[in-house]
Amino acid sequence: MLQQALKLCKDVAPNVNLPLVCSKLVSAGFYTGVVELCVACASKLDPQDKAVYYYKSDQPSQDREGHLMYYRRMEIYREVCVALERLYERSSDANTSTTQSDANHTLTSADSNYQGRQLVWDCLCRDDELLHVAVYEWLVS
Repeated sequence: MLQQALKLCKDVAPNVNLPLVCSKLVSAGFYTGVVELCVACASKLDPQDKAVYYYKSDQPSQDREGHLMYYRRMEIYREVCVALERLYERSSDANTSTTQSDANHTLTSADSNYQGRQLVWDCLCRDDELLHVAVYEWLVS
């Protein structure tokens, strides 16, 4: 069912309530779905990769369209970073050995750590340079 829901969302991307859908996917533990949906939204929003050109050109102030695309794509990737942050918080929770997710799935700290590493790897395996930038910035922060 999650795969079908993801397909429907990707079909209408980027015209989807991304924060709401991603929060539901995270609650269900479907982290790969968050990445897939965000990448689909970014790709459809900026099919000519104007944001990448803007980023690689040291963000020139006269490139308003590139700036807008960059800003909008980074807004999309924020949802991936929110998912990473949730997993990080769960994995570093030293007070309890298990944490409860919204969908009543029990995750241990080790499970959350593993899921977080898998999510980072999934992002970095994608051919989306700005997604890589967003993940690296999250890792540094």
